[in-house]
Amino acid sequence: METLNTLKYANRARNIKNKVMVNQDRASQQINALRSEITRLQMELMEYKTGKRIIDEEGVESINDMFHENAMLQTENNNLRVRIKAMQETVDVLRTRITQLVSDQANQVLARAGEGNEEISNMIHNYIKEIEDLRAKLLESEAVNENLRKNLTRATARSPYFSGSSAFSPTILSSDKETIEIIDLAKKDLEKLKRKEKKKKKSVAGKEDNTDTDQEKKEEKGISERESNELEVADLANITCEIAIKQKLIDELENSQKRLQTLKKQYEEKLMMLQHKIRDTQLERDQVLQNLGHRFQCNHHRNRCIKGWSPAENENSCGKSPGLTNTHDKWNQQREELTKRREKLSKRREKIVKENGEGDKNVVNINEEMESLTANIDYINDSISDCQANIMQMEEAKEEGETLDVTAVINACTLTEARYLLDHFLSMGINKGLQAAQKEAQIKVLEGRLKQTEITSATQNQLLFHMLKEKAELNPELDALLGHALQENVEDSTDEDVPLNSPGSEGSSDSGTSEASLSPPSSPPSRPRNELNVFNRLTVSQGNTSVQQDKGIINPFPASKGIRASPLQCIHIAEGHTKAVLCVDSTDDLLFTGSKDRTCKVWNLVTGQEIMSLGGHPNNVVSVKYCNYTSLVFTVSTSYIKVWDIRDSAKCIRTLTSSGQVTLGDACSATTSRTVAIPSGENQINQIALNPTGTFLYAASGNAVRMWDLKRFQSTGKLTGHLGPVMCLTVDQISSGQDLIITGSKDHYIKMFDVTEGALGAVSPTHNFEPPHYDGIEALTIQGDNLFSGSRDNGIKKWDLAQKDLLQQVPNAHKDWVCALGVMPGHPVLLSGCRGGILKLWNIDTFVPVGEMKGHESPINAICVNSTHIFTAAE
Repeated sequence: METLNTLKYANRARNIKNKVMVNQDRASQQINALRSEITRLQMELMEYKTGKRIIDEEGVESINDMFHENAMLQTENNNLRVRIKAMQETVDVLRTRITQLVSDQANQVLARAGEGNEEISNMIHNYIKEIEDLRAKLLESEAVNENLRKNLTRATARSPYFSGSSAFSPTILSSDKETIEIIDLAKKDLEKLKRKEKKKKKSVAGKEDNTDTDQEKKEEKGISERESNELEVADLANITCEIAIKQKLIDELENSQKRLQTLKKQYEEKLMMLQHKIRDTQLERDQVLQNLGHRFQCNHHRNRCIKGWSPAENENSCGKSPGLTNTHDKWNQQREELTKRREKLSKRREKIVKENGEGDKNVVNINEEMESLTANIDYINDSISDCQANIMQMEEAKEEGETLDVTAVINACTLTEARYLLDHFLSMGINKGLQAAQKEAQIKVLEGRLKQTEITSATQNQLLFHMLKEKAELNPELDALLGHALQENVEDSTDEDVPLNSPGSEGSSDSGTSEASLSPPSSPPSRPRNELNVFNRLTVSQGNTSVQQDKGIINPFPASKGIRASPLQCIHIAEGHTKAVLCVDSTDDLLFTGSKDRTCKVWNLVTGQEIMSLGGHPNNVVSVKYCNYTSLVFTVSTSYIKVWDIRDSAKCIRTLTSSGQVTLGDACSATTSRTVAIPSGENQINQIALNPTGTFLYAASGNAVRMWDLKRFQSTGKLTGHLGPVMCLTVDQISSGQDLIITGSKDHYIKMFDVTEGALGAVSPTHNFEPPHYDGIEALTIQGDNLFSGSRDNGIKKWDLAQKDLLQQVPNAHKDWVCALGVMPGHPVLLSGCRGGILKLWNIDTFVPVGEMKGHESPINAICVNSTHIFTAAE
C-alpha cells in the first residue's frame, strides 16, 4: 500500500515540465543576431532596388504604389490572355459554322438545279473554308497594320523633346509625312541648341580673359564674378548634355521610322497577295460551279429518273433489265416481310415487359432476334441501293446522244481544273481500291461462314435422317412416309451409298445441292440392314465432318453496347481450336496460336482463314514464336521444341529438347495420344523467346534458361542463378549488340543477363531486381528503358533498366494472378490480363489506370500485339 508522501512525490514528478535551451556563448548569439540582421537588410535593400519600398520627401518609409499597380496589371494581363484564348476558340467555332452554313446554302442551290453530289458538296465546302481562312488572315493583317500605325503615332506624341507644342498633336502625326516633319523640326531645334552652346563658350572665354587682365583691379568683385562664371559653365554643360540626349533620340526615331517603313511595305505586299489569292479562289469556285451547273442541266433527264424511281415507271420510261427488276422486287418483298416481323416482335416484347419486366429471358431472346432482323434489313437496303445503281448504269450506257465527249472536256479544262480533277480521281481511285479490298475480305469471310453453315446443316440433316430411320423401323407408317418423300426428291440419284459420300461429310459448299443428296434413299421394312449399322455410319460421317471442320476461321465479333463503351473493342474472334488457347504470336499478316488441343494453328490475318495446323505434339502447346528472317515457327510442348518450316507445307525439320539434344525431323511423330510424363533428364519448358535478330533462341526450362544458336542449331550454354523454375522471359538488344535477357521465376525474383556473341557455358546474372514480388513472376515485357513485371501476387511493377531501380508499383492491380502483359501499338499504354479474364489498361508514364474491360470469361493466358491489333489468348 502506497503512503501519502509517495503519492505527493509522484504528483510533483508528473507536473515537472522541461524546457529546451540552446547552450551558446554570447559571441555565438551575437554572430547569429548579426547574420539575421544582415539577411533582413539585404532583403530590404533588394526591395529598395526593385522599387517596392520608397522614402518620400518627409523621410517616411512606405510601399510603392507602382508595385501594387504592377501586380494588379500582371493579374489583369493573365486574365486577358485567358479571355483572348477563349475568344479565339469562339472565333474558330463561328468560322466553322459560317463555312458550314454557306456550304449548305450552296448545296441547296445546286439541289434545286439538279441532283446534289457528295463529292461536289465536299469540294464546295473546301472552297468556302479556304475563302473564310484567307479572309480571316486578311482582317488580321489589316488589324496588325493599323495597330502599328497607332503605336507609332502614340510614341511620337509622347517624345520628351518636343516641348509639348500643339503642332505635334496626335491628329497631325497620323501619317508618315508628319513623322518626317517632326524629325526635321527636332533637327532644327538641335541646331539652335548647338548655336547657343557656341555663344556660351565664346562668352565664357571672354570673361576669363578679362578676369586675368583686371585681376588686381577687381579683387573685391572676384567672388561674384566667379560665381557667375560657374553658373554659365553649368548652363553650358546642361546644354551640351541636352544636345547629346536629343541627338540620340533623333537617331533612334530615324531608325524606328526605317523599321516601320520596312514592316509597312511587307504587310502591304502580304495584303495584296492575300487579296489576289482570294480573288483567284473565288473566280475558280465560280467557274467550277458554272461548269457543274451545265453538266447538271445536260443530265437533268437521268437525274429525274433516279429521283422518281419505281419499278413500273422505270420499265416504261427507262427500259431496264427484267432480271434486275425481278431482283429489286424480291428485295422489296423481303424487306417488307422482315419489317412486319420486326414490328410483331416489338409488340410482343412490349407485352412481355409489361407483364414480367425487362429481366425476363424471353425479352433477351427477342432483343437478339430483333437485332438480327435489323442487320438483315440493313443488308437488304444496301442490296436495293446497289441494284438501283446497276439499273441506272445500264440505262446510262444504253442512252444515245447523251454520252459525254471526254476529249472535249479535257481540251476545255484549264490547268487548275485539270490539276483538281487529277487529285480528285487519284483520291477516288485509292478509296475505291480500298473499298474493293475490304469488300473482297468480307466476301471471303462470308464464304467461309457459309461453307461452315452448310457443313453444319448437312450434318444435322444426316443425323435427323438416321434418327427418323431408326424410328421408321418400328413404325411402318413413318417408314412409308419417308420412302414416299425420298422418292419424290430423289429421281435422278440411284446410288445407295449417298449418306457416306454426302456433301455434309465432305464439306461441300455448293449452294445448289438438293435435299436428296443430304439423305440416303429409302428401303422397304423387310430389307436387311447394311453391313455398317446406323451408329457406325453416324460415327464415320461425324469423323469426316470433323476433318473438314478442322479448318478454323476468323469471324467478326458481334459488338454489344457494353463493349462499345469500353476503352477497347473486340472486332474479331479466331475460332478453330477445340480447347483453351495458351499462347499467341503475330506479325502484320500472320497469327500463330497454341492450344491445349496439342496443335498450333497458323492464320492469315488478311483473308481471315486458317492456313495450316501444326500437330503431333505430345501435350499442350505452351509457347509459340515466329522468326521473320528465316520463316521458322518454334512450338513448345512438355520438354520439346519443334522447329517448323512453313514454307515447305508445315514440315517439322528439327526437334530440340530441354537437355540440349537435337533430332532431325519430328521426334514426337510416333506419339499419337496425349503424353503427360516427361522423359528422365528432361525438364518442362515453360516459355521461349527469340533475340531481335533471330539468331538465338532462349528456352526457360527448370531453374535455368538454355541458349540455342539457330545458325548451327546447337546449344551453347545456360543462364543460371534462379532457385525456382523460370516461368517467363523477355529478350532485348542493347546498343553494343549484346542480348539483354530478363527472366522471372517462381522464387519471386527477376534477374538480368547480358549475353555477348559467342558466350559459352553457364552465364551468371548481372543484376538482381529488388525488392522482389511476393509470389511467382508470370509475365514480363519491355518498353524502351522500362521493364514491367506481373506476378501471382496480383501486382505489377515498373523498373528502370538503366538505373536498375524500382520506379512504380501497383500492389493490387488485379483481383487475381496477372498472367499476361503487353504494350498497345502506337500508344503509351500498358495492357495487363489476369486469371479472372479482366483486361486493364495503364498509362506507362504515370502508371494510372486508363480503363478496364471483361476480355474473356476464362483466364487470359497471353497477350500479343502487332502494328495495328491486340490479340488475347483464352478458352
